Order: sequence, then structure tokens, then C-alpha cells
Amino acid sequence: MPTKSDVAIADVRFRALWKLCQHAQGIRMYRQIGRLFWQAEAVGRHYEHLGKMYRAVVEYEYLVFEYNKMRKDFLSLPKGPRELFVLGRWYADKDKVKARKYLTTYLSAEKVWVRAPAFRLRHKNAARAILNKLKR
Repeated sequence: MPTKSDVAIADVRFRALWKLCQHAQGIRMYRQIGRLFWQAEAVGRHYEHLGKMYRAVVEYEYLVFEYNKMRKDFLSLPKGPRELFVLGRWYADKDKVKARKYLTTYLSAEKVWVRAPAFRLRHKNAARAILNKLKR
């Protein structure tokens, strides 16, 4: 089990490597230290950008799982819902139950953030369309 100082050092190194676009080294560091969950979003987006969706989904599910372990209100976290949409879209033709769960949770963010003037769900229409398709 890494100590707090090991985690802090690994976090700083990961961020430095990421800024230098040395993603492969950053991901190795991320895995060696034990997958710091707050870095999972960056790693998942990197895999998504490379077209490695299976790997991105693994990171996003890890992120969602860890946030849910810490707090029930995942949707109040900054940028939380996007990963839910990506997971829902991924599972739409693989696991309808998971797809519905992720997309429904994604869409529920609008109710949580109803009073926030800058909040908007970027993929709301696509999420609804996928859910409607899953009902058939």
C-alpha cells in the first residue's frame, strides 16, 4: 500500500508527464501507484481519443465506482455526467440494463443542477434517443 507521500509524488509526476504529452509514461505511473481515481478521467479520455473505447470504459467505470463509494451524489462533482453518457452509449448494444442505468443517471443530472445557470447536458438528446431505442 503506497504512503500518502508516495501518492502525492506520483500525482505530481503524473500531472507533469501529462502536461508534457508523455501519456504512455503517465499511464505507467498511474498503474504503478495503484490507479489514483482522480486521474482516471484523464486516462479514460486519452484512451477515448485514441479510439480504444474498451480501455476508456474500464477507466470510466472505475471512476464512477470510486466516486459512488465516496459519496452518493456523483452528479454534483464537476464534469461527472459526461462519463455516464459515454458508458451508457458504449453499453447500448452490449448490456441494456447497464446502458439504461448510466443514461438515466446522466439525464438525472439536469434535475440536480436545475438552478445552476451555466449547467447544461451536452448529450441530452443523444442520451434520450438511445434510451428510446432501448425501449423497443
